[in-house]
Amino acid sequence: MLAMRYKAYRKLYRISVEEKKGDSSQKVIIQNILIVLFWSLIFFVCFVTFQMDPNKFSFYYCLLYLILELLLLFSVIHLYESSQFIINFLRNVPITENKIFYFHYIASGWSLNYVTELITIVVYLALFKAKWINIVLLLIGIATIKLLRTYLEFLLVLLKNHQKRFPIWTIAFFFLTLCLYTIVPKGYFSNFQWTFSFFIFILSVASFFAIVTYRIIIKALLKGNFSLENFVWFNKFTNSLSEFATTIFRFNRVFQKLVKVQLIRMIRSPEYVQKLLTIGIMYFIFSLYKLN
Repeated sequence: MLAMRYKAYRKLYRISVEEKKGDSSQKVIIQNILIVLFWSLIFFVCFVTFQMDPNKFSFYYCLLYLILELLLLFSVIHLYESSQFIINFLRNVPITENKIFYFHYIASGWSLNYVTELITIVVYLALFKAKWINIVLLLIGIATIKLLRTYLEFLLVLLKNHQKRFPIWTIAFFFLTLCLYTIVPKGYFSNFQWTFSFFIFILSVASFFAIVTYRIIIKALLKGNFSLENFVWFNKFTNSLSEFATTIFRFNRVFQKLVKVQLIRMIRSPEYVQKLLTIGIMYFIFSLYKLN
């Protein structure tokens, strides 16, 4: 059996996102001309009208692009359905984890329209005499953001499958933010001076972690063994916790038993626990910033 090639994966990706068949050459040319004209207008307004520093534009563009990618990733449920559809299809196809990841990285992130947009931005930055180091950092930043977005897309599908059983990752993230809340002084991130190079460094470190671990995630998705039974130790823990929490009601055994049963139901509900922990995570994160 022949291994899957990129062209076949691209067709599978288009099916998963319900993308129509490729546009005609004339339509593609018109789309790219419109992209060039749009960014020409943006640069005219930014650099001619408002006299923006072209070196700062690279940083702002990367930051805005990262925010938009994260918003789409966490708000568009269709992305999860697309990735899940691809994984389900590829479970019976001879393809490596490496090919799945990098094929998806290219197919989902590097369309002809976006390449045209990026080339236009680079050309205009060069014309307005931006530093070449900032242009290089811009290209590295976009590449790493797209890589992280691909990684998170598969990771969120994996977490979504596991969350049906128990919100392990939500709890882990809760304790991580709790540690930051305890260690980092309040308002520290509001006063921290971010530089473009440090921003790219953080993205590069995160990308390195993604490259090291993505095979584990995709391999787990391809196996698809997501058991829905409860953990025995978790049942014992919730039972003991409820028993301890209701000791104050020992004067009335019937009432104590009623409260204990309701408490166990809430604690063993993944949705309830996840929502409760999410509120705590948001509180800890926002507490690291000064809102004044």
